[in-house]
Amino acid sequence: MLNQFKTLFIMSVIVMIGPTLSCAFGANCWQPSISFFYDETIEDFAVGFGLQNEKMEFEISGTIDFNDPASGISYTQYNIGLISGLRHHLAKDVTGSFGFLGNIGFYDSFYNAGQNGKDNDPLTLGPYLGLGYQPTEHISIFVRIMPVSYERTSSNQIGIEVFQEGLMGMKYLF
Repeated sequence: MLNQFKTLFIMSVIVMIGPTLSCAFGANCWQPSISFFYDETIEDFAVGFGLQNEKMEFEISGTIDFNDPASGISYTQYNIGLISGLRHHLAKDVTGSFGFLGNIGFYDSFYNAGQNGKDNDPLTLGPYLGLGYQPTEHISIFVRIMPVSYERTSSNQIGIEVFQEGLMGMKYLF
């Protein structure tokens, strides 16, 4: 489990540093951000760190859920999300976007999670359509909806959902 987080952390640093350095050399500048949003794919609030410019957006997000059910067998679930998409200005302060969104969950103790009916790591993947409103230079309000999504639940049920998943929240741009 720890190795997965180390790998993810290193990948995140590379994804964030590359575009930031390209701005220093005159390329299309990337703007870092932190976002807070409700994510229906994990049915929880999440925190994300991202980069965006006039044409593209990338974000990595996460949550930690501490579960202490009545069975007395506790476990922790870690959810990690990735967003990668293209942006297009629709009006002065309004931006449309589309791209790919994915979330995966991990358990600190797969045995304990299994004792509570969690047989599999939850996973949601699919395209998204987004709309953002940026009333100031540093604040953006956004919504993203997945027209179609593949979902594998923690109880190992697999399904294709239509307009069932999405997220909405607020982003602070540095």
